[in-house]
Amino acid sequence: MIHHVKELQCLVARDENQEMMQYLNKMETSMNNDKEHVVSGNKDIDGILNYMLEKAKQELLEVETQIKMPQDLDTNTFELTIILGNLLDNAIEAAKQTDEKLLLFKMNVEKGLLLISPFSRKM
Repeated sequence: MIHHVKELQCLVARDENQEMMQYLNKMETSMNNDKEHVVSGNKDIDGILNYMLEKAKQELLEVETQIKMPQDLDTNTFELTIILGNLLDNAIEAAKQTDEKLLLFKMNVEKGLLLISPFSRKM
């Protein structure tokens, strides 16, 4: 994301508005994901989770999730999307290095706390 911001800053500094719009359109196209894996009602959280989970499904053999989110989180969703993006990116890369190529991802709110963790499968 930092690279995108830097590129956009350069385009603004050079007053290249048309190029900036083209760049933003390309970014939007690459981020749009028609496959919804999560629908919590929180569009920021849903957006990053859907994007990253689709990426995981393309790169791994198996992806399982347990996600239960309220629509209105009492937190800065901008910062949370960055954290989630980095966390899932790292988890996907680590899972690709294993024989199982498996991602188990759980995210929920309990007693006012946001919990993000792997989960155990019930055998």
